[in-house]
Amino acid sequence: MLFEFNLRGDRLFRTRMAEGVRLFARLRQLFPNNSWQTSPTLVADYRLQIRPRIYPKRYITPETVIEQLEADKLLTPIRKKAVAAILNSPLRGEVQLADFQLRATSRMLRDLNSTKSRGMIVCAGTGTGKTLSFYLPALAHIAGLLKKNEYWSKGLAIYPRNELLKDQFSETYQEARRLDAVLKAEGKRKILIGAFFGLTPRSATLDRVQDKWEAESGGFTCPYLRCPRCEGALSWRRADVEAGKEKLSCLKASCGAVIQGDEVILTRDRIVYQGYDMLFNPVLEKRSLPIQNRYVIRTSAVFAFMDWVGHQLAAIKGSVWYDFASPSEYAKKRQQLEIELIEKILETETRQLELAAYLQSALNLSKDEVEAILWEAPRSLMMVVLPTLLRRLKSNWYRFSVHLNESNQDYQTNRRIFSVWRRVHCHLRILRLWTRN
Repeated sequence: MLFEFNLRGDRLFRTRMAEGVRLFARLRQLFPNNSWQTSPTLVADYRLQIRPRIYPKRYITPETVIEQLEADKLLTPIRKKAVAAILNSPLRGEVQLADFQLRATSRMLRDLNSTKSRGMIVCAGTGTGKTLSFYLPALAHIAGLLKKNEYWSKGLAIYPRNELLKDQFSETYQEARRLDAVLKAEGKRKILIGAFFGLTPRSATLDRVQDKWEAESGGFTCPYLRCPRCEGALSWRRADVEAGKEKLSCLKASCGAVIQGDEVILTRDRIVYQGYDMLFNPVLEKRSLPIQNRYVIRTSAVFAFMDWVGHQLAAIKGSVWYDFASPSEYAKKRQQLEIELIEKILETETRQLELAAYLQSALNLSKDEVEAILWEAPRSLMMVVLPTLLRRLKSNWYRFSVHLNESNQDYQTNRRIFSVWRRVHCHLRILRLWTRN
């Protein structure tokens, strides 16, 4: 990208890098009632370091990548075929990965298998392959989610600049097309992508399209996707727009490439219309209840802990639900035993292991998921729930008053609200049993 300047009648050009350095070097402090032209500069001096760009070595073959991911139990059959198709396609040939690309792929697939929400940042220089390190695991995972006549957003990529979006959109389109044969063999539809930004038309009508795209050669030129065969311009033909068909055709007669509507979404309204089609489908698709949501699991874990305490005190008449709800003159003995039990959980490994084993069995979780519930934020059992419960039981729900006329009783849940939570917990347990069976 070049910036054009007219300096004393001379036409000059400056690169984006040079213009950025100039603007940073001339930054000035700004204070009220002072002119910025005479204010001191924020940058005293600068040096521009110029050196050859270093690229990570790509030496990991597709076979090694698949072996490593299989060893980590991250590949389903469809994922394995998708990774193989992307890394070894007939037109491009074999693609070898760098270390950071394999690590990023492994981490993303592992996080997609988990019920925990995690973030990942891939740091590498320009042109080193960060895009592939994201789209390789993303497209492999999406391939497993596709169904023939079901449409919903499975991935979202956000870009800070329109030019970067255009470049990445073309690359993503080509990567998605490498999976067409695999998906067809599996009885699935193609991966469908779309761009949502200022140049995306609202609908497939002439007035909407010509408002966003430049008219040319009997149609409208797509501003963010080039021909995958010849890198030429793609046109949305006027006849196709009038017919409501979202189809792009290459402007070069010698190429003849066509991108159909099952590969790219061109308008903002189309995804809504596809959703309307489901209203006329007499078959109701299976819906999965969100019982694997990590917040639902943490709520269930608290109630499962209370069930576990009830089993430990089964010989003594009473209710854990009421014991943990408020002070009670009739449950002093039980509450004292519960204090001792919670202290043992917090202080001894034996009791911690017993509780972890119960949670794993009751909630049908893995060891890693139980470990996260016990120790990781937010509101973990060992770091928040049990210490808070222990403090309330030992202090008999007493706290120091901060303001005048403020009660010295800690927050407590009355029995009516607590009974509602008990019914909610019973419904959660029934749902979990139902999904297991």
